[in-house]
Amino acid sequence: MHPRSLVGYEPDDWVPRCVGGSRLPILNHGLVTHGYYLRATDPREQVTEVVRRFHLARYFTPFTRCMACNGALIPVAKKEIAHRLSPETSRHVDDFRVCSSCNKVYWQ
Repeated sequence: MHPRSLVGYEPDDWVPRCVGGSRLPILNHGLVTHGYYLRATDPREQVTEVVRRFHLARYFTPFTRCMACNGALIPVAKKEIAHRLSPETSRHVDDFRVCSSCNKVYWQ
């Protein structure tokens, strides 16, 4: 497949259209301005490879967004949410955050 034949397709459609041949020629025709050929075949290894290659680890901000709604997590005192905790959690955990959107409680 000639890379120019991908014009008009959304990027999500490019990979299936390139499968079966080399994906590298698409980088030689100016349609893709930035590219990287993944060497790993395992998806988890691919994530690690991309994070290392593009130095993305510094942008990770764990424990800042809600897993349910993506709202911002804000620190909260244990005494303010003690009534929402199981006795076991209350006994062993002191660092809590609450989602500013859905009010879900998180701890680490």
